[in-house]
Amino acid sequence: MKKLQIAGLTALTLLGSLSAVQAQVATTSPVGYETVTLQPNQFNLLGVRLQGAVVHTGAFDTFTATSLTDTGASFDLVATTEYIVELEDGSNFNILGSDASGDVISFVDTIVAGDVQAYSIRVASTLNSVLGNPTDLTSSANGNPAGADVVWIPNGVLFDKYYHVTLTGSEGWYKVGATGEGLKGDSVVINPGTAIYVQTLGSTSGTTDITVTGTVKTTPTAYIHNQEWNLLGSEYPAGQTLANSGLSANVTSSSNGNPAGADVVWVPNGVLFDKYYHVTLTGSVGWYKVGATGEGLKNDTELPSGVYIQDADGSGGGVITPPASYSGL
Repeated sequence: MKKLQIAGLTALTLLGSLSAVQAQVATTSPVGYETVTLQPNQFNLLGVRLQGAVVHTGAFDTFTATSLTDTGASFDLVATTEYIVELEDGSNFNILGSDASGDVISFVDTIVAGDVQAYSIRVASTLNSVLGNPTDLTSSANGNPAGADVVWIPNGVLFDKYYHVTLTGSEGWYKVGATGEGLKGDSVVINPGTAIYVQTLGSTSGTTDITVTGTVKTTPTAYIHNQEWNLLGSEYPAGQTLANSGLSANVTSSSNGNPAGADVVWVPNGVLFDKYYHVTLTGSVGWYKVGATGEGLKNDTELPSGVYIQDADGSGGGVITPPASYSGL
C-alpha cells in the first residue's frame, strides 16, 4: 500500500561497530540461495537479495489518484498476504492481497499517469520468509528481548527492532517494546533494495551462518535517498559492481577528481568500510576509492549485499540496475 523507500540514518553513531556481511552465493535460474556469515556481538549489515516468487504479470491501462486498473486481469491474491507490485521502471508498491479486487489495485500513495505501465506482483519478503524460525540466531526463551539477537528494519525515519521468541505457545517474531502487539513475522516486510541490520547480541564468539532463499530479481529496483546516511541493498546476488549498478547516474559526482562534496558509497570490507566516489572529469571518468591516490579506477568493485550511500545534499535516488547477464534469466 505504500511506495517503497530506502530509509537512512540520522547519524553515524552506529558506524564504528558495524560489521561486514560475508556471503557465498549459489543460484539456479532464477531461484537460489545465499549463505550469509554474521559476525558475533556486532551490527551486521544485510541486504535481502533474493525475493518472493512472482505470482502475476500484466500491464495497467488506467489510473485514479489511488488505484491502478488492468482490464485484462482477474486478481486472485491471498487477502492477508503481503505483496510487492513492481512497475517496469523499477518503482515498487506494498499491498495486501485484499487491496487487489477484480481488475483494480488500490493504494495509499498518490498514483500518477506515469504509473500506467507493465508490472509484476510478487510475494513480499518478510521476517518469516527471510529468517523464519532462526535456529542459527539467539532467540528468547522467556519472551524477554534481553540477550536475544535483534533485527533492525528501517521504518522511513529510524528503525523498528524485532526479536524471536521460542517460549511454548508464543513462538515467533515480536517487536521490541511493543507489548501486546502480537506476532509480527508475516506482517513486517523487507522491501526490495532495502538493507537491514542483524545485531548479534546473543553471540560473543564465533560466526553464524544463515541461509536466505528466494527468486533472483532481474528487473531494475527504485530507491530514494531522504537523509545524509542511507542504507541500500545491492539487490542482485552475483556480479553487481559499482559500474553496472547504475548508481553513477544518480549520485553527486566529482567534476575535478576530488571527493569533497561528492556522494560516497561505503562498502563493508570485513572489518569496517572502503569508501568510493564517482568522477566525471574528462579522461578520468569512473569510480575511485577515497584516499587511494594512484590506485586507478575501481569500477569492477563487487558490491556486497548491503552498502551505505552518504548523500552530500541529503536527497535523491534512482534505480539499481541488474548486471547485463541477468537478461537471460
